[in-house]
Amino acid sequence: MNNKTSRMAVVSELSVFVVWLVFVVTMSKGIYSTGRFFTTIICGLLSFGVAIASVFFVSGRRRRNLTEVRALPVLFSAVYLLIALIVNAVFLLNMGDSQIRMQIIINTVLLAFFAVIFIGSGEYLRHVEVQTEKVIEKTGQLSDISMRLGSIISLSKDEEIKRRVLSLKEKVDYSGNITQSKTADLQNEFGALLMRIEETVQVSGSSEKVSALIDEAERIWSARNAVAAVMH
Repeated sequence: MNNKTSRMAVVSELSVFVVWLVFVVTMSKGIYSTGRFFTTIICGLLSFGVAIASVFFVSGRRRRNLTEVRALPVLFSAVYLLIALIVNAVFLLNMGDSQIRMQIIINTVLLAFFAVIFIGSGEYLRHVEVQTEKVIEKTGQLSDISMRLGSIISLSKDEEIKRRVLSLKEKVDYSGNITQSKTADLQNEFGALLMRIEETVQVSGSSEKVSALIDEAERIWSARNAVAAVMH
C-alpha cells in the first residue's frame, strides 16, 4: 500500500472515531454511571488503536506494490472499528451497569475475531507476493533477452543483419514468456549467444560471422519453443 492510501485510511478511521467520541460524550450527559462511561471510552480507544496499528503494519511492508490486495486487511480493520464503536455506543445508551462484564466480553470476542481475519488476510497477502515474485522472476529473463536484441539492432550498421535480428526479436516477443525448468538451459545458451553477437557487431562488424551466429540463435530459440510447446 502506498503512503497516500495509508494516510487516507488513517484519516478516515480517525474521523469516524472523533465523531463517535463526540456522540458518546454528548449522549452520556444524562447517564450517571462512570463505570459504563469509562468502560465504553476505554473499549472504543482500544478498538481505534488496534485498527490504526493494523493500517500502519500493512503500510510498513516494503515489498512489491499490490495495492488491491493490501487493501483487504485495511478494509477489515475499518469494519472492525465501525462494529466495535457501534456495539460500545449501544451498551452505553441502552444497557445497565450489570452488563459491563458482557460489554468487555463482546469487545474481547470482536478483537479475537478481527485478529483471526487480519492474520489470515496477511497470510494471503504474503502468498500473493511470493507468487508475484515467482512470475516476475520467470518472465524477467525474456525481457532481458528482448532488450539485448534491441541493443544489437541499434548497434548494427548492416541492414540485413538488422532485419534478421528484428525478426528474431519478434519471435522472442511473441513466444510464451514464462521460463520453465526445461527451457531455462536453452534460454541461458541463447542469452550467451546474444552476447557473442553483440560483441561481434561491436568489434568486427563482420556480416558473415554475425549471420552465422544468428543462424545458431534461431536454431536454439526454435528448440526452446518446441520444448515449451511440449510442456504445455
